[in-house]
Amino acid sequence: MKTRNTMVAMVFIVILVFALCLVLASGNLPVRDAVGRKYDSKLIEFNHGWTVFIGDDEYHPESLPVCMFKMGSYEVRLVKTLPSMITEGTFLAFRNPSYLTEVYIGSEMVFVSDSTINGQRVTPVPGWVFVPLTEEYSDRQITLVMHCPYILNIGAVPETVLGTHAETMLYASGDSYLDYYISVAVIIFGILLFLFSLVNISSSEGITAYALMGAFVTFMGISLICRCGMPRTEAYTGYIEYIIGELAIRVCPVLFAFFLCMRTKGRPLRICLCLFYASVILMVMGTLLHFTGGMDMTAGEPAVFLLLLAELAVSLFCDVLEDDEMNFRYRNLSVFGILCLSAGILTGCVIGPDAYRSVIHARYILCLVFSVIQSVILTVNIYNEATRNTVLSRELTESKMKVMMSQMQPHFIYNALSTIRVLIKKAPDRAYQMVLDFADYLRFNINAMSDVSIIPFEKELEHIMAYAKIEGERFRDRLEIIYDIREASFSVPPLSVQPFVENAVKHGVYPNPSGGRVRIASFADEENYIITVEDNGVGFDTSILSEGEDKGVGISNATERLKLLLQAEVSIDSEPGNGTAVTIKIPKQRRSVQ
Repeated sequence: MKTRNTMVAMVFIVILVFALCLVLASGNLPVRDAVGRKYDSKLIEFNHGWTVFIGDDEYHPESLPVCMFKMGSYEVRLVKTLPSMITEGTFLAFRNPSYLTEVYIGSEMVFVSDSTINGQRVTPVPGWVFVPLTEEYSDRQITLVMHCPYILNIGAVPETVLGTHAETMLYASGDSYLDYYISVAVIIFGILLFLFSLVNISSSEGITAYALMGAFVTFMGISLICRCGMPRTEAYTGYIEYIIGELAIRVCPVLFAFFLCMRTKGRPLRICLCLFYASVILMVMGTLLHFTGGMDMTAGEPAVFLLLLAELAVSLFCDVLEDDEMNFRYRNLSVFGILCLSAGILTGCVIGPDAYRSVIHARYILCLVFSVIQSVILTVNIYNEATRNTVLSRELTESKMKVMMSQMQPHFIYNALSTIRVLIKKAPDRAYQMVLDFADYLRFNINAMSDVSIIPFEKELEHIMAYAKIEGERFRDRLEIIYDIREASFSVPPLSVQPFVENAVKHGVYPNPSGGRVRIASFADEENYIITVEDNGVGFDTSILSEGEDKGVGISNATERLKLLLQAEVSIDSEPGNGTAVTIKIPKQRRSVQ
């Protein structure tokens, strides 16, 4: 445990150092200056007095930002006269959404958003635009022409400012640095989730589930950081960031659907599998269509978001129906996180111009809340599992002595030796075989004292057969053992099934004057390995089980170990005079800690 904690601490330090270097050593980001410096007083907010044409509608005068209330592909034109004191080195800056944008001074085009695939202008890359102006542009008319090529893209015509290049860069950075740092934090939480799942979760299912959640949060953070609007000093990085961000957001539904498949079973699992296949197809087809010029990635974003919302709805449904007692206390926290992420995705539907900027920030904050909640749930579960493993280790150590003592009762040993003594004179060959069976029986009980927590079911079955042969020599025609083994490719704790067989012989068949039959069967269904031990003996009233009594220490110990080690379900059905049936269901996929 000490070594593991040291490793976790080292990983945490490495991640923090990496994140600090990522934030502070980004030489092409002006964000460091934006945090520590104030804007120059000469920076002009160029937002008032615009004549706005949205489709065939004219609005005059208008202040930016202005909302696009129409759906569909249409053009927005903004017209205004530049100030009379334009000097050399002045820049017009505004944050361009996914619009095809052109800027005219009079009839001269001075800027055009350029993104082409196969010679066609598509995929306008979102980001800040800096248009250089000269002194000769003073008092001239400036026209911004924005064309939205996407049917479902309802956004806002952004604010504009005038100033030097440094001033406008600082303004743009100040507008985006909060989202940038939130994105970095989300990425850090995702990496920590991924690494902690590998270091701390003991079960393979837990590792896979939380590793997938960590990867999902990481890719979500990558998508956010590529969309945060932080201005870059190198223009060529804009398109690269756009592609990375779009690919990251398409990977997210695949990872989350895979995560759902790992933590669900039954009918919801089929829905999760369908969502997983749909997300894979959408990711592959969207990427191919983009690079072949069929449909750019921005146009396919609504389908990605709808699929992710559907997955979140399924996850919410599974959390609400969660009946695991261990997970109950964290269910509300998980539900809150899912609702936050869903709200973060849906914030893009808010179209109020006054709320446009705050909505963008809210989207990032809600995604951060989701990643923090997932980290909290993982941390709490790591602690609970460590505590549970410590208690379990102590209980197993104590139970090994109890198991051995319960299975090596003096009267059983005495009866076996007495039978061997009689057989030595009457049937030496049978006595010889019974000695071998008794030796195997004792050897298995002694080996149960080792540190082996689970063994193949075949080994447990060999021990059951050794015990049954010994009892068969004692009871002869009064005891019949039937084996119906159709599935044996699974593991059980040692001495976990034999006590039920012994209980059937001692308390079911032995008290019956005419003897009886014990049937031992194993098989599998879609979700469980199933073991049954049935007898047609005298039976008993099962109400005594609810009163804290059972048929012996071995039964109680075996039941607890099956539940703790394999999350198995043990049910005992019996009626006086009608025999007893014990059913053990061992899940094929152990439920991971959520």
